[in-house]
Amino acid sequence: MSRLGRALLLPALAALGCAGAPAPRVMVAAATISPPPNVAAATIAPPPNVAAATIAPPAPAAFPDGWVRAAPAPLDLRRPPSSLSLGPQRTIVAPTPLRLADLPLIEVTPTPTDAERPGPNVLSPPGEPSREIFVAKGCSRVSVRNHAVGEISVGWGTLPIAPQSGGGVMFSPGGDGHDRYTLASWRTLDRAPGGGLIYRETQAWFDMLTCKAFDVRHMEAVAQPLVGGLNYAFRTHCASCKAGTTDRLHLIMPNRGWGDGSFDHREIALAPGLSTSQLDTFSDAALRRFRASGAATTRAGDVTVGLEVVQGIGEPEPTAMIYVSDARLSNF
Repeated sequence: MSRLGRALLLPALAALGCAGAPAPRVMVAAATISPPPNVAAATIAPPPNVAAATIAPPAPAAFPDGWVRAAPAPLDLRRPPSSLSLGPQRTIVAPTPLRLADLPLIEVTPTPTDAERPGPNVLSPPGEPSREIFVAKGCSRVSVRNHAVGEISVGWGTLPIAPQSGGGVMFSPGGDGHDRYTLASWRTLDRAPGGGLIYRETQAWFDMLTCKAFDVRHMEAVAQPLVGGLNYAFRTHCASCKAGTTDRLHLIMPNRGWGDGSFDHREIALAPGLSTSQLDTFSDAALRRFRASGAATTRAGDVTVGLEVVQGIGEPEPTAMIYVSDARLSNF
C-alpha cells in the first residue's frame, strides 16, 4: 500500500474504533481551583425613619360629562322610621332606685330541715297542733282554712287552695314505718289596709298515720307594692341562720308558671359580696289572677319587670334598681 493510501485509511479506521488504529490522545491540564476571596460580612443599615403617610380619604368618583352630583334629600321628621316588620319599637326603660331599708323588716327562725324530722315512734312531735290546716273526711284531701288565695305542699305535692277550705292536695293516709312524718307547708295571701298584701307562711310536721299537723314555724309580713303593684316586697332577718342567709329580700309577684296559681314567692339573699339579677315576664292572664288575689296593679297586658341587687364588700347596705318595660311573649 502506498503512503497516500495509508494516510487515508488510518483516520477512517480510528473513527470506526478498529484495533490497530490508536486514537489520538489529548492532554488536558487540571484546572486549578482557587479558594474564594475573603468577603467581609455586609453591614445591614437600619431603614430610614420614614414618617407615617397621612391617608387622605378617597376622592368621589368622577361622573361622566354632563352629569351633576345631587344633594341628599332632607330628613322628614314627621314620618316614623320603618320597622322592617321586626315588631313594635322598644319602650324607653327608666330604672327606679329601690331603697331596701325602707321595706318592712320582720324577725324569723330557720326553716325546718330533714335532719329534724321526728322518728317513726314519736307520738308527740314538736310544735303546736295546727289550727289552719283542713283535713277532709277520711284524710282524702288536705287544704287550709279561712283563706281564699294560696297553696299548700304536703311531701312532694303542691296545689292551690280555694275558698271555703277548697282545693289543696289529694292525700291517702298511711306510712312505711320509717317516714311517718313529712313536712307540710302553706302560703296564703290577703289584702291589707293601705294597699299592701299580707303574706303568711307556715311549716308543720304532718303525721301520715293520724293526719294531724304540728306547726313548727310561722312567718307573717305586710308586703309593700313596687312599680305599680307588679311586685310586693318585704325583708326578713334570721339571727340564728347560717352566714349568707341571715338577711333576705322577699318578693310577691304574679305567677310565672304554666298553671293557674295566683302568685309566686321568691327569696333573695342579701350580704356583702352578693349580687342578683333577674328578669320576669308576666302575661295578661297572670296579672288578672294576681289582681284577683288582692294585688292592685296599674299595668295590663304582657309586661317585663327587671331587678338588680348588689352589695360590694365593705358596703353597709345593698344597692337595688327595679324597672318595667313592655314585653311581647313568645308564640312558641
